[in-house]
Amino acid sequence: MNQYYPAEVESRAEVTEKEYVKIKKTAELFAVSAEIGGLLADIDNQRISNLKDYGMNLGIAFQIFNDILGFTTDRKELGKPI
Repeated sequence: MNQYYPAEVESRAEVTEKEYVKIKKTAELFAVSAEIGGLLADIDNQRISNLKDYGMNLGIAFQIFNDILGFTTDRKELGKPI
């Protein structure tokens, strides 16, 4: 399978690191948001690319942290379904 869908992968008991990172559900949003900021600021392409990379990495870190909370926190404390 070339494309990973969060619902399909998350429903499995075991997910490889490669599959997990390819999901990029939140990371894509962070990356595009950072890239758009660079485009609106009218900066050079290298800096726009750097912003997009930064957003992607920040989004992956956020995704990992959020998923860890899903395993370590109860629904009431987290305030959302886990």
